[in-house]
Amino acid sequence: MDYAHEAAQVFDKHAAWYEKKFMDQSKYQPGFDLFAQHLPANAAVLELACGPGNTCQATRNKRPDLAWLGIDLAPNMVDLAKKNNPDAQFQCMDIRDVRKLDQKFQGVMGAFCLPYLDKMAVEQLISDLCPLLLPNAYLYWSTMEDNYACSGYEYTSDKSDRICMHYYLEQDLKIMLEKCGIEIIHSSRLPYQKRDGTDGDELILIARKNAGLTIS
Repeated sequence: MDYAHEAAQVFDKHAAWYEKKFMDQSKYQPGFDLFAQHLPANAAVLELACGPGNTCQATRNKRPDLAWLGIDLAPNMVDLAKKNNPDAQFQCMDIRDVRKLDQKFQGVMGAFCLPYLDKMAVEQLISDLCPLLLPNAYLYWSTMEDNYACSGYEYTSDKSDRICMHYYLEQDLKIMLEKCGIEIIHSSRLPYQKRDGTDGDELILIARKNAGLTIS
């Protein structure tokens, strides 16, 4: 099953609802600011699964100099991102195809992509990103934190569609990142309520590529 493509179809269908509900990213602003403060002036940033451009807007409100490229597999999300951020760049692209990009980046933001990728896809994504990262590049990741064994299908709020959600622990991602010479420099958690009503944690990580590592 292609979980990422399946999720993209659902997000494409509900893009307008998602924009209305989630454009306010104030709860994540401290993490966005911490990520951005590490980036030099005019840094090139790649955003994975950009959605309606909410993360881009929140980050570039304080760092409008960042040269932003957002990609998303849902065409309606890309259209909304362009509308909400007319001076940034967006394109319809599967994040699993990042190796096709002919550009180097000083920052990568994956705020809302990991839950829709299985473990093998996440490992491959990190590996494919490595050649695109300039020395001392910084990465922002967030995901719902839980044991991977808890992954499974969950229904949308209106019960009309379902998406397979994948969960990761900090240690899971730490191992994947370190294999590619990327170290976690900050971790924090925000509380959230799961669809079943129980409490959970949303994990936020900021990581840095080892400047001494060369990957071709």
